[in-house]
Amino acid sequence: MSGRTSRRRIAYVYNHSYFLGGGEISLYELVRYLDKQQYEPIVIVPGDGPIADQVTADGIKVYKTHFPPIKQVGRGGSLSELLKLTKLVRKIDADIIHVNGSRVCFYAGIAGRILNVPIIWHVRETVQDFFLYDGFLGRLAKGIVCVSKGVQVKRFGRFGKWIQDKIFVVYNGIDTNKFTKRETEREKIRTELDLAENEILFGVVGNIIPLKGQDFFLQGVARAKKYKPDLPVKTLIIGRVLDANYNEKLLQFVIRKGLEDIVIFQNYSEKLTEIYSALDVFVLLSQREGFSRSLLEAMSSDLPILATRIGEIEEAVVDGENGFLVDYSDVDKLAYAIIELSENKNMRREMGQYNRRRATADFDLKSHVESTQKIYDEILTQSVWESAL
Repeated sequence: MSGRTSRRRIAYVYNHSYFLGGGEISLYELVRYLDKQQYEPIVIVPGDGPIADQVTADGIKVYKTHFPPIKQVGRGGSLSELLKLTKLVRKIDADIIHVNGSRVCFYAGIAGRILNVPIIWHVRETVQDFFLYDGFLGRLAKGIVCVSKGVQVKRFGRFGKWIQDKIFVVYNGIDTNKFTKRETEREKIRTELDLAENEILFGVVGNIIPLKGQDFFLQGVARAKKYKPDLPVKTLIIGRVLDANYNEKLLQFVIRKGLEDIVIFQNYSEKLTEIYSALDVFVLLSQREGFSRSLLEAMSSDLPILATRIGEIEEAVVDGENGFLVDYSDVDKLAYAIIELSENKNMRREMGQYNRRRATADFDLKSHVESTQKIYDEILTQSVWESAL
């Protein structure tokens, strides 16, 4: 560890050079709102792209180095990049390396061991890697930040105390001052969408991939309209198309079921605050989640939630209290939930108000940053004691 007594340098290492999803955004928000009097953030990305551009515009130092797939280790390229990263970390004189993903944990973890710089591994997915690989990364890391209790259990429950003692659960944080319902924005977007005043707008915000369950939701909408043809429901599906075949499947389903006047597709937009303001219900029917950032943004925006019953969502949503939870593929229950939320304005308002209170109390960005900084302090203090022994 550096002998400097001024600001601590935290090197943030990204798996991607672009904002693929909530994980990249959450790490960027952490870097942006870090206490700059105590810490100096430095960002390392695999190459040119939106992340480097955004961080540079914020006046934060950015370095670029590649992280080839681990399967290429035996071909020499990975070793070369590992050496480059090690030299870079030595040049930066980092006190902590905070990594956002498994691949970069492999590279940065080895570099950190060589240079005696502690690694913090931020884990956002419940999907397990190979046992030996996850175990190896866990050994390399000084601390493991899990975005939910579900991630801790599903990803690391198979390991013993030697990993469990390294884990910190820190929920994603969002700017609750930014994500709040604004009537002027609501009117603007709803006018653009040509919505009638009485129409209830359900919104699905996420990458267009099977994992996110847009097809399941459309089945529920079709079933709800079958039961109640006059139901004044509209649906906005918005996100990056990452699976063209799946997207085409969604479009064809809408045509086949005669939902063209009900379902609106839009590409991903940076104007999420306006979009949330325009919605009446937020929908998250994923097959799995680590801990959804968009869920928290919607909660902060006074929206009731319609989501799948999975543990990571249940850490924020209580069925019947601040939203409705349905088992994935239970189309009938989904349809009845859509009907109930469409017809009960008071319920939507009360659930939305509950969610706003919960978001500001438990998921505010300031709390997220402060919790992470406490981990830095703990890791640095521990490293000082170990160096003294």
